[in-house]
Amino acid sequence: MNKTFRILGFLSMLLFPLFTTAKNPMRKELAFRGGERLNYVISYSLGFLYTDVGEVKLELKEQPGDKNKYFVRGLGRTYGFYDRIMRVRDKYEAEFLLPDFMSLYFHRDIHEGGYEVKNTYLFNWEQRRIEAKVEQGDSTRNLLIPMTRNQDFDVMTSFYYFRNIDLSGAEPNRIFPFSVALDDGMYNLGCRYAGKERRFVKALDGKLDCLKLELQVIAGEVFRGHEVITIWVSDDANRIPVEMEFPIRIGKMRVRLLKSENLVAPFQILTK
Repeated sequence: MNKTFRILGFLSMLLFPLFTTAKNPMRKELAFRGGERLNYVISYSLGFLYTDVGEVKLELKEQPGDKNKYFVRGLGRTYGFYDRIMRVRDKYEAEFLLPDFMSLYFHRDIHEGGYEVKNTYLFNWEQRRIEAKVEQGDSTRNLLIPMTRNQDFDVMTSFYYFRNIDLSGAEPNRIFPFSVALDDGMYNLGCRYAGKERRFVKALDGKLDCLKLELQVIAGEVFRGHEVITIWVSDDANRIPVEMEFPIRIGKMRVRLLKSENLVAPFQILTK
């Protein structure tokens, strides 16, 4: 049961094996702006009923003096009752530069019961490597992680990068690749476009036209490595994930949008 709560440290990542150096097509207009805030509620189920166990909050800021540089912070926590089972307090921070979504800095500080990990990355694009500090318990390692392709990101920047991939001409089953740095390595990942679907969004009390995506995950404490995360992203100017569902080692999880602020455009809510 405890391992299921480690999903809170994973949700900001939207992680997804594929090897290519081709760049993904990008939208001309950004799907976000400085000041955007997204809140998600995390639910867990062993059967058919889901129980809300925690939340994730994301906040994006435009850095003063440089409109192309952004700072993002993600916070994950369990709710009070579930703190007695396994207390989760996770923090993710990153800085990236537009227009190419170049990761500059990344830090994560994970506290999940007795499991504690810290990663700090500085991205050196001239030498195409990441200067990484990985701390776990009493162990500290300083590493140089080589970049693998044209699309290498930290896990937070990948969230905003993927929202800006141009899916307008995509055919179902097309896979969009990129790479994400985590702990002591760089992972080649991919996300499959599965078509369009209309989805009821509880927080909006209505339905949205969505793009359906399927992401392959990395094996580890939570996943066996062959599960798929299904994500419904708003088919509008915002490209916001409004719901996610996926199995884990024990049970299954659901993530749903709870609150959003300062979006690029209002949601196009359908009442019928």
